[in-house]
Amino acid sequence: MPHRNLEMNYTPPTVVAFKSGAISSTAIGLTDLGFTAEEIAEAERAIISTHATEVHMRWDGGNPTGTTGIMLDEGSGAAFAVIVGSENLQNLKFIKESGGADGTLSVMLEKQNT
Repeated sequence: MPHRNLEMNYTPPTVVAFKSGAISSTAIGLTDLGFTAEEIAEAERAIISTHATEVHMRWDGGNPTGTTGIMLDEGSGAAFAVIVGSENLQNLKFIKESGGADGTLSVMLEKQNT
């Protein structure tokens, strides 16, 4: 039997900011991509994609290296990740894979509307 009075209260997230920048052999954070401290503090999650290179990332407070960290593999065809939580966003760092070509990293910060 179908539900006749099913009410959906979903509100889509709001984009706080979007930035795209070069990723190379030096670890960078969100402020290095051009996000302000206020944008990072307002956001609840980051959607991250990489273009033309593999990227290692960490959000535990340590720096990734060219061989350690959670890897986004551009060669897989679906190189994106979602990182959730204010502290994780504050700590988020990226670096390109050792020996790989420099590439581009794109990040969209979002917050959930209430």
